[in-house]
Amino acid sequence: MLFKMYPMKTIKVFLFLVLLTFVTACEHGEYHKQNNATNGEYIAVILDSTQVISPEYAELIKPYRRKMDSAMNQEVAYSNKEYFKKKPNGLLNNLVTDILLEELKKASDINIDFCLLNYGGLRRPLPAGKIIKSDIFQLMPFENEAVLVKLKPVAMHDLFRYIFLSGGQPVSDIEMHFEDSIIQKALISGQAWDSLRSYWVLTSDYTANGGDKMSFFAQRDTMILTSILIRDAIFKHLDSLQKNDIILSADTTERIFFKSTEQTNNKQETPNTKQ
Repeated sequence: MLFKMYPMKTIKVFLFLVLLTFVTACEHGEYHKQNNATNGEYIAVILDSTQVISPEYAELIKPYRRKMDSAMNQEVAYSNKEYFKKKPNGLLNNLVTDILLEELKKASDINIDFCLLNYGGLRRPLPAGKIIKSDIFQLMPFENEAVLVKLKPVAMHDLFRYIFLSGGQPVSDIEMHFEDSIIQKALISGQAWDSLRSYWVLTSDYTANGGDKMSFFAQRDTMILTSILIRDAIFKHLDSLQKNDIILSADTTERIFFKSTEQTNNKQETPNTKQ
């Protein structure tokens, strides 16, 4: 299987990022953590404001920190709006999955049907205005690799059930309509879902191995490792935007729809009082 290889981040860069994150946390005593999964609100959580870095240690890491600060403050994109994740649909959900699917379709000779990532993997929102390299590292702090999984028909049914029970996940090139817990309609790559065929799904190595309780990935025909980090694919896409002076934007199309029979019946029984 052919893949156009991406330059991998070196272990030094990763370790320095971890070190810098630790140092910053010690100095400021706070970390921004998501508070409400549905509306994308964030709060500051105090870690330990009593921690103090010794002068000797601070002096030792100063040259490395200066170099890392310079690298992490590099502008990689510009956006007119802030991007938050949200269930069942969110702009950040759409942005990340669309970018990953677009880049992997360029790098692969597999006909990828759709992309599915885990909601918890999107660790922070992206700001409006200048987006710097550290924003992307904080969005995707883990070394997750993009993988391709060919799911059997029975696994597709379980995937839909998981989407319903979890309240939605970040997806691209798939549209799902649920009534109660039943999938009523699904479009994959613009075509009606065929319950008798297998589908190629782009996801992460974490979820492909059952992370976030995505056990349906175990029911697969094939799994292909791409050696492409999800974060690297995002950087590659943003670099292309910058070179062409394109502002970062996300598709606003909703992809997951929930409807309950009870809500439908209540609407039908409500009398029209307008004259």
